[in-house]
Amino acid sequence: MIKVLFIHPNFPGQFKHIIPALLEEGNYQLAYISRKKTIKNGEGILFEQYEFDKQHHQGVHRYLQYTQEAVREAREVCLCANNLVNKGFIPDIVIGHTGWGGLLFIKDMFANARIIAYCELYFSHEFDQLSKPDERATNDRKAFLRCRNLHTLMQMESMDVGITPTEYQLKSHPPMLQQKMITIHEGVDSKVCTPDSLAQFPVPGKDIILSKKDTVITYVSRGFEPARGFFQYMEALEILCRELPNAHFVLVGGEKAFYSGHPGERSYKQQALEKYQFDHDRVHFTGRLVHEGFRKVIQISSAHVYLTRPLFLSWSAVEAMSMAAPMVAADEALVRELMTDGETALLVDYSKPGEIADAVKKLVADPDLAEELAGNARAKIVNEYDISNTVKKWMQVIRGLS
Repeated sequence: MIKVLFIHPNFPGQFKHIIPALLEEGNYQLAYISRKKTIKNGEGILFEQYEFDKQHHQGVHRYLQYTQEAVREAREVCLCANNLVNKGFIPDIVIGHTGWGGLLFIKDMFANARIIAYCELYFSHEFDQLSKPDERATNDRKAFLRCRNLHTLMQMESMDVGITPTEYQLKSHPPMLQQKMITIHEGVDSKVCTPDSLAQFPVPGKDIILSKKDTVITYVSRGFEPARGFFQYMEALEILCRELPNAHFVLVGGEKAFYSGHPGERSYKQQALEKYQFDHDRVHFTGRLVHEGFRKVIQISSAHVYLTRPLFLSWSAVEAMSMAAPMVAADEALVRELMTDGETALLVDYSKPGEIADAVKKLVADPDLAEELAGNARAKIVNEYDISNTVKKWMQVIRGLS
């Protein structure tokens, strides 16, 4: 029996589809270390969980705040790992995400374990999409980003294989690290994320039920913030409200900012609502939705707008393609790995709200084009990004280290 330990602060993280595949194969015993949740042992998985709250550390240089937090997290992970050892679980393979530091001391604890590191992004000024262009080239920002990578670099130094979801993210890493890395996307379950012509979405708090019979423009983001193209979309929405008088606009997401810094006293959503004018009877903010609700929104979409700047390729975009939503997306390198302009999506200049609005209007005015793009998008996901393909690649890597 091969023992595999997963480490990620948020179970199951990017390993959602790999765990069932390992359990189904039958010759793997699994353990998972994660932050504290109501997760119980069972179904072939042994859980260890820890409490963790982010802190601001007085006396620690601001360049090193991420390093400090990573060390704290890694220490909690080690205590959990020691609990597993006391229960007789010594891993042969460890699979963990480098983003939070959980793998920092694992090689010291389990010298014979093979390590698969999930690597999302290596920060540098060339791949710095979270700062303003005039800040990006400053020596201060470059120094901060170099230190931002300290815990990532230390974890990757001990990995046997690094896995990253896209070529864009692979290229963000130093060449010496790329030699140990391969690209495998997390994948999407295209049998769950499928088109549904009969889907209906009851708008929360309103006596409105939307369906494919309606013109519905959708936008989804975990948080409404600049890094997600929120202000550009809101300006485009102001145009669209005037020029598509029968359309409804559904915006799914929360007000918390994850990648754009603290907005100040008013959330970015509140700032946008004060700046832009539109018909509130046709603009619907749903808050964050469970996955089933998200699917219903996408399944009725006449045009789905995806403007996240290149950092990570959002699951929502891949799943929207799988559900055959006609896509309007930012013309950026990371997006172009997944979407081709005029074939699977309409790609637009992220910074030009007028261009975003024009692309949406084009899809609404030309249903045949929208249907063609949507069908091609779903075919691409089914053929290249379905979990049947991506999990198979993961399993080849795991078997190669077993």
